[in-house]
Amino acid sequence: MAYKPLPPPTTTDGDASLKALGAEMAKVSSNCSMLYHEIGQLEAAIAAGAAAIANCPSWPKAHGRHGKALEAAGQHDRAAQAYAMAALRAGQQKQPADEPTGPSRHR
Repeated sequence: MAYKPLPPPTTTDGDASLKALGAEMAKVSSNCSMLYHEIGQLEAAIAAGAAAIANCPSWPKAHGRHGKALEAAGQHDRAAQAYAMAALRAGQQKQPADEPTGPSRHR
């Protein structure tokens, strides 16, 4: 089963609805990455993690999920880069407009 991510929405400055859509798509892709990882579909988990980043690059969790999938696939250098980006984004976060909000079962 291959993960086929949707392209990130095209945003323009000030278009909050498209940014919100990107944030929602990032949540779905991030959760798909976690689920694919849990069932051992590592290529799909990596693709879904990359899609989450493409949809909401400022969201630390997207980078963390991508890193987890890369690490499980033995791509340790790339995983370390993803984890470093997650830490960087977490330190920069001040409630950006494109950050997914709302309750989440997977924290």
